[in-house]
Amino acid sequence: MSAQAHERRARHEERQAMTMMTPTVFDGRFGWLHPAPGACGVVICNPFGHEAMWLHRSLRQLAQRLAEQGMPTLRFDYAGCGDSAPGEADAISGGTADIAAAAQHLRALAGVTRVVLLGVRMGATLAALAAAQVGADALVMLEPVVSGKAYWREQAVMRQAAAGPARQGDATGAGAGHCQVLGYDVDAATIEQLRLLDLRAGSPHPAPHVLILAAAGNAAVDVLAQSYRAGGASVETQAFAEFDAMLQPAWLSRAPREAFESVLRWLVRQPAHVILPSVAGHAGACSTPVIALDGARERPVMFDARGLFGMLCEPLGNQVAGLAILLPNTGCTPHAGESRFAVRFARRMASAGIATLRIDVSGLGDSEAAGRWDDAPLPLAGACTDTARAAAWLAEGGYRRVIVLGICTGAYLALRAASGEPSIAGLILVNLPRFAFPADCTIQDVGFARKGSTRRHFKSMFELGKWREVARGQVSLAPVIATMLGYAARRCAGLLGAPMLARRQGGAAGLLRDLDARGVQTRLLYSPDDVGLDDFRLNFGAGGRRLKRLPNARAAVIDELDHELANRAAQALVTEHCVGLLRECFGVGEARLADEAKQPTVPEHAGGLLAGAECGTARYG
Repeated sequence: MSAQAHERRARHEERQAMTMMTPTVFDGRFGWLHPAPGACGVVICNPFGHEAMWLHRSLRQLAQRLAEQGMPTLRFDYAGCGDSAPGEADAISGGTADIAAAAQHLRALAGVTRVVLLGVRMGATLAALAAAQVGADALVMLEPVVSGKAYWREQAVMRQAAAGPARQGDATGAGAGHCQVLGYDVDAATIEQLRLLDLRAGSPHPAPHVLILAAAGNAAVDVLAQSYRAGGASVETQAFAEFDAMLQPAWLSRAPREAFESVLRWLVRQPAHVILPSVAGHAGACSTPVIALDGARERPVMFDARGLFGMLCEPLGNQVAGLAILLPNTGCTPHAGESRFAVRFARRMASAGIATLRIDVSGLGDSEAAGRWDDAPLPLAGACTDTARAAAWLAEGGYRRVIVLGICTGAYLALRAASGEPSIAGLILVNLPRFAFPADCTIQDVGFARKGSTRRHFKSMFELGKWREVARGQVSLAPVIATMLGYAARRCAGLLGAPMLARRQGGAAGLLRDLDARGVQTRLLYSPDDVGLDDFRLNFGAGGRRLKRLPNARAAVIDELDHELANRAAQALVTEHCVGLLRECFGVGEARLADEAKQPTVPEHAGGLLAGAECGTARYG
């Protein structure tokens, strides 16, 4: 390597070291400071609900790039969102207050004298509402929500489209006037505030300098920009061609490179962008931030030299000794979980005296590698290894018995981690897609692999509406035919030589047999028509008859489950199964679990138990 190359590499490593993010907590809100030697800092304002989970990786990468350009940047979770403690105000007024508090915290933490608010979707809207209070020097709005009424109509359509068999609108625990959108609560006060919200009727001068990126044809944004200009602000608008590719589920979402680079160029041109020789306030960053909860505390941990991240939730007193529950990522979703299930589950378990660790494997969430400026697919095998390392880390800390609760991809990570990590004593596998994947498979590949189930395709063959869509050319028969033929071939092979098939597929029966011999308690939970049922049937027969040979294994199909637990009824059911496992197999007493029994009631007729069940009617076959 040449001297110039060595010098460039040294400068790059020095810049990366200077911008290593640091966890921080302010008034119960959890966040990350990306330090940099600049006088102007940036507060990133998240969108609402599921959009915050979908865009986490993109905004993490943007924060890193901003810091590398000399701008200290703060990412944070609103109260009641992500890892933050619960909040009391509605999402609009509460979120606006959260942004103001974040700006104040950034000034104190990083020593900045000027602040830029940067928001996406509802985050951009809240940033505009908070800008005057904050005294923001500049405002960056990415696809802002101009009309709250239009936004709520959009969310209502998404809610109805996503409900389907999961019956989201009937989710447990929603009070009068409350709704859920993809598992996220929207209370009556927030709905009313959204209906009244219109940025065009708000402050005509939120900040001296404003940048708005919006998809082409957004007339409401054009009117908003004109309003800001008339109020005396310097406003620049740009097209946001990459928006649709960005606003996708986490495993499909792509960071908008061109848009982010354009934002960086615009910020560097602003008068507020001044590089200082040092970051004066950074020494005040909290080295061991703690989120104080009712009866518990949470703290961020790095548990591996590769920069793997976790949030450890521990009860304060009356703790079950030596037992912890590990929650790996679901697909590419960060450690808070789909619909924030992992956070709620962890805090409920803490009330029963049980510690939990929710993690980000390498390349996801807040792990070190997730900040890289790319969207490279993430190896599935590496994620399995990371999950095993997390269990080993818990064991080293005194939690000698670890239960792993995984959903979809997370279920696969849990199963494979258990095969080589002796501390894992229990598994709760929700909608395990397959028992084995190829060695070169990625986490993103798993998402594509679970897009259709044999049972769902078979049912659709008797729906007249589906055939009308085929006749109109709206739906292709090719995926259905491929799925059915593939299943038929595998089924025939299974009937003719199940042991040989099991070996080719990675030895699913052998894997569970080995775990059973170790005394590992395994629970397999499936939603109706889930694609994972095909693989279960191939490996264990109709009704899971071959699973009956394993005394420590159980399986069930549960009507109210959706694939990723995006509704509260499904979450309550999985929590109940976990409580049952703790009570029956790990000696956790009734008194400890009494509070858990008061959680949202599990709907009746929740589904039949499968092979190895002690009660219930088998409805799988």
